[in-house]
Amino acid sequence: MKHFDTLTTTKILFDHVQLMDRIITLMDSRGHNNILIHRYELMLADYIRRYVNQDESEKRRVNIAFSVKNLQQANLLADLHLGEGVMVFQPSLITLLRLCNSELVKELSDIEFKAMLSRLKELRNALDNLSFSDQNDDFRETRQFIFEHIVEIRSKLRSNELKMKQLSQRLSQIAKETTQSEQNFIENKLTMFREASQLSLRSITPALQFLDPHYTVDKGNLHQVIDSIREKFESHQRYEDANDLLLLGLNLLQSYQPIEQCNREVQAFLRKNHRTVREYNAMEAAYRALKEEYSQTLTKRLNRFYIQDSSSWVKNNDFVLGLKNNSKNQPKRLNIFSTESYLDGFWRQLQLRIDDAKLMSFTIGQADSATINRTQTNRLRRDSLILEIADKMRLVDTPDLHAHIHPRLSIMLSSHHLTYQLTDLLLVINRFKTTRNNIVTTLKRRKIADGQQAYRYQVVRFGSQGESNNDK
Repeated sequence: MKHFDTLTTTKILFDHVQLMDRIITLMDSRGHNNILIHRYELMLADYIRRYVNQDESEKRRVNIAFSVKNLQQANLLADLHLGEGVMVFQPSLITLLRLCNSELVKELSDIEFKAMLSRLKELRNALDNLSFSDQNDDFRETRQFIFEHIVEIRSKLRSNELKMKQLSQRLSQIAKETTQSEQNFIENKLTMFREASQLSLRSITPALQFLDPHYTVDKGNLHQVIDSIREKFESHQRYEDANDLLLLGLNLLQSYQPIEQCNREVQAFLRKNHRTVREYNAMEAAYRALKEEYSQTLTKRLNRFYIQDSSSWVKNNDFVLGLKNNSKNQPKRLNIFSTESYLDGFWRQLQLRIDDAKLMSFTIGQADSATINRTQTNRLRRDSLILEIADKMRLVDTPDLHAHIHPRLSIMLSSHHLTYQLTDLLLVINRFKTTRNNIVTTLKRRKIADGQQAYRYQVVRFGSQGESNNDK
């Protein structure tokens, strides 16, 4: 039987990429990287019958190229078990086919992120017993594996970013199918929640944790492991390798923002639709109760022409009680938008925003670089920048200086963790206490919260908010 070489076989495979796409989809649905030989041959025969049966020469060409024996001889199979009837395609071939079709790109899961990090830690530990000499074959091989693995991580993250870009279309399609279906509304909504929640838990959240430079992981997170390898190179005067690692680490950090944006969209999608389901359930319950009350007015009893005020439906729906004499219950409109105090406060807040924007123009880049790599030198540089911001920051009278400064610092300085935000905030507050007057420390205490974390602080006033420091 005639056979083709690797180049010709690969070209024919890509000429009939639809068949390979179906094979990859089948393997993904089964969660395996192999396919049964008899199942593969059935798919091949079905494809030829549907798409190439009219052209006899092309039919023979496809039959030869896609035959198991030809694939094995062309080295496009990584493994073949004739006894078990299983075949495995070369991973590089499958990866290339996935790149040609973004729908086949797999979403990275928590297990895959852990495996990539674990492999990088193994390579880092392997450096401890090496001499860092180009004459050492083990060192040169380990160094090559390190850079190849980091590049592979970036490549997988890039493919994952492409997958994330399809999320908005996917979520909108789910929502469209749900709204167009008048039947089984709740079932469709639950299916939609399940898919979006699974997407967030299995793909988005692990990706954010993997890329977060401040996420706590046993024996170091991704950026800490890369930094430790870079420090090993620097300690052995291999500065070119260290600089390459630094650039790769910054490149990986750039993947954080698009995934975080996708996470915000998914969370907003879940919140919005969760509220919609709650509103639907409330309206459905009220409608059924109203329908039951209305049915009682259709009896032959002449004194039941309308729903009584004392009925259970009226009592259980408070908004109904306000329908009578509605004009008396209307809130009074307050014309505050033309008052002098409102306009004065508005222009003062606008001026503050302008001042903050001017401060951001020359501090944000340097402060962000210090946030990414929190060494002692960069921490001191960041603190100096924060003190410079504090000296130039314009303030207005406020009963709570912490609450007034915190959101402004959060915009000007990026900090992925609340602890670092509070450190910056306390540094600014202490600076104000030493450089500005009319600052009063009260006995009141409030808290700043971020997710599951919360910190209490003592309220500090600024301006003409009181002269005594013993406010209750």
